Amino acid sequence: MSRGGAARRAVLVVAFGVLIVALSLVAAYSSSTYIPASTASSTLTLALPGPFSGCPALSSTLNESTRAVLDLTRPSAFQTTYDGQLVGEGGAIVSAELISLSPETVVYTLNNHLSWSNGRAFGPSDLVAWWQRAKGFPGLVGQGYRDIRTMEVARSRTQVTAIFRASSPFTDWNLLFRDVEQTSSSEGCQPSLLQTRPSLGPYRVLSASASRVVLVANSSWPLNYNRFQRVVVEAADTTHAVGSFYVGFSPGVTNADLGALAAHNRYASSFVASPSVLELAFSPVAPLVAPLEIRAGLSWAINRQRVLSRIDLTGGAATATVPTSALYSVLSPLYPLPELGPAIDVHHPNLTGSSLDCVACAARVLSRGGWIRVGGHWSWGGATVVLRVAVGPSEMDHRASQVLSDAWNRLGVGVRWVAYSSENAAARAVATGHVDAGVYTRPLGSSPWSVLSSFVPVGGVIAYPTGVTSPVLTSTLRQVATDFNPQSAATSWEQFDQWLQHQFWIRPLATPPALTLWSGRVGNVQPASSLVGLVDQVANWGVAPPHSVPTTTTTVRTS
Repeated sequence: MSRGGAARRAVLVVAFGVLIVALSLVAAYSSSTYIPASTASSTLTLALPGPFSGCPALSSTLNESTRAVLDLTRPSAFQTTYDGQLVGEGGAIVSAELISLSPETVVYTLNNHLSWSNGRAFGPSDLVAWWQRAKGFPGLVGQGYRDIRTMEVARSRTQVTAIFRASSPFTDWNLLFRDVEQTSSSEGCQPSLLQTRPSLGPYRVLSASASRVVLVANSSWPLNYNRFQRVVVEAADTTHAVGSFYVGFSPGVTNADLGALAAHNRYASSFVASPSVLELAFSPVAPLVAPLEIRAGLSWAINRQRVLSRIDLTGGAATATVPTSALYSVLSPLYPLPELGPAIDVHHPNLTGSSLDCVACAARVLSRGGWIRVGGHWSWGGATVVLRVAVGPSEMDHRASQVLSDAWNRLGVGVRWVAYSSENAAARAVATGHVDAGVYTRPLGSSPWSVLSSFVPVGGVIAYPTGVTSPVLTSTLRQVATDFNPQSAATSWEQFDQWLQHQFWIRPLATPPALTLWSGRVGNVQPASSLVGLVDQVANWGVAPPHSVPTTTTTVRTS
């Protein structure tokens, strides 16, 4: 069944064909038309979900807020745009160029006139040391680095060439060398390490704690001269919005966010579809949900439009949707179109119609899976069925859990909810069988690679594990890791996405709306679909003239 759209894939084939000949990604910065005079004396307040940690970028459990701070204070080959695309940063790593596919060869050009905050010169040894360090990390975190056979330093010391193994090229090479740490930087995740480790970016870290990071401009940075000279990054929600120079991001709109909008009617705001997915996940090691028919019946019992209406507090202003993918963000050009076809036959339901809902099919499918209807409830193995279900900490998670409770109780399925303090902890409880299922919000990132680690047994600690493995996954990983043809790679990803949903291990419930809120005196803000995509713009922001302060409360962007 085609879900991606042939026209979009044809465009991608042409675009990537050009890139394969020679790909040089250098950051392009838009010039601000706003008055820069006050950026030296004004402090920008940036509010993000907390807490902050001192983990390096290679840590698989690093949260988005800390990763965004690293983007502003560490050298990167690429950064994220407001719409989730990757572009060259153009600072310490001036450019990254794919010059050959046989073997895969990438040339990194460096600005060796820059120094770290401790005075040590930045140079090729930092990239080589980062490669040596990164390839030792388990699983997908280190896979791309392990695929590099050698790093060759030019005599000029302004270029480093990464030559990949012929047997294992890495197609998503633009994910590598992001937020590079200085050679011999200390290990650990204490928030204070953000400050004690040397910085090199448009900003350096003046102080750091789990709730507050203070940044000051790096005077030697060769770009963005009119940026704010001081940025205070707070672990706070939008209810703490204050001041003339404020930008806040909420990854899932809450009642508190709506209150902040009402309280700051002179601020600008924008709703966008978040690059995250609210999902129902089933444990691969819980016997109660082991049969495919049980997972299908429990999934089909849920009216996802009802979930959507419960979590979307914007009254339709946001672009929240029922997702069609467990791998792609709704903003991705490869996001599959909704399946079009006849409704599921209630009397003979076909489990492959996974993207559709069929509340009337649920009881029949549960019976096929071995559960026995006894009066008003279900039994299995001689005991009354009571699902143990994890729920994440967000308001959106809990709102969705109410809809699931109502749906399953009407079906006669008992539920016992177990609350977890983080989305990742809820996912881990599902993967390890501490619960039968879980409802939580999972980030999707800019590439399926960032999601794939959830499905690969890599050893060590990984983010959002599912515990789900299969030959289908192994085959997909082998194909996409070495396939530079975007059309066939997209087909491989699509096959895995469909398999995952047809097996009902993951049931995407909703794409939550995200909110960007900012005071009108902050100029050049482009509302972003992701937290990192917003923060990576900070160095481009300036001070807008007073007459540019918006008079409207909300600006709506469609995805």
